[in-house]
Amino acid sequence: MNSPLGFADRPREAVQVGVPLPDVTAVPADLPSALAAFGQELQRTESVAHIEYFKLGTEEEGLDFGEIAFIRSVLPASADIVIKIGGPCARADIRQAKAVGACGLVAPMVESEYGLARFIEAATEVFGTEPGLRLGINVETRTAWAALPAMLADPNARKLTFINVGRSDLAASLGFRVTDEPMHAAVCDIVRQVGAHRLPAMVGGSVTVASLRPLVERVTLAGFQTRCVAFRLGPGAELERVVPQALQLEIALMRVLAARFPERAGDHLARLHVATARLGG
Repeated sequence: MNSPLGFADRPREAVQVGVPLPDVTAVPADLPSALAAFGQELQRTESVAHIEYFKLGTEEEGLDFGEIAFIRSVLPASADIVIKIGGPCARADIRQAKAVGACGLVAPMVESEYGLARFIEAATEVFGTEPGLRLGINVETRTAWAALPAMLADPNARKLTFINVGRSDLAASLGFRVTDEPMHAAVCDIVRQVGAHRLPAMVGGSVTVASLRPLVERVTLAGFQTRCVAFRLGPGAELERVVPQALQLEIALMRVLAARFPERAGDHLARLHVATARLGG
């Protein structure tokens, strides 16, 4: 069976666990304990939610390809990774994405048919006509929202397999907060437009139960994304169970990165604290 985004469901490898998850505010003593805790959270997450893919990016996520290659190395072989590149035609990122075995790409800040065409051109130049390649764009500015009808009508849109709504940037572009009612209306409009073209839509940005509830009550979402992981939302999905566990998985991953790359620990621990704060939202 295939997921709403076109990813084939595949058996997940067993995750070795055994070290209890540390307190969310604790810095890991060493990498092995952080990895064991991450394995435990991965197992817990897969018991309550469907992980669509790991979204590892060089743009807002700020990961470099050394970090991305390390994450790839510690994930189960069956885990899909999609790389969010630095821009619509970031060819160096696309080449590196292919080298680490990515099964898809997401282009941020695509705001016109021209930007869409540049992304498709660059992806095709590097990946060719590789079967099963997943291509998505982020709709995350006022300009992109206004241009969405034209982009969806463009022939290049037929090469997309999903579209993400980047709510944090979209809210800033529109002058709202993610939780404001006009923002919910804007996101729902984008999701409906995308759905009318038979493309699945996901949302990201400031993910909490409270920020997702008004959306799932009005439109059909394929799923949602934390900073580094995308999740499928099936019929009857329990946000109160799925979203906190998704955030716990991200917290565990940030702890692993802080332990493995101490020179970047400040960045990863800052993200850990953001995710921790969202657990109560």
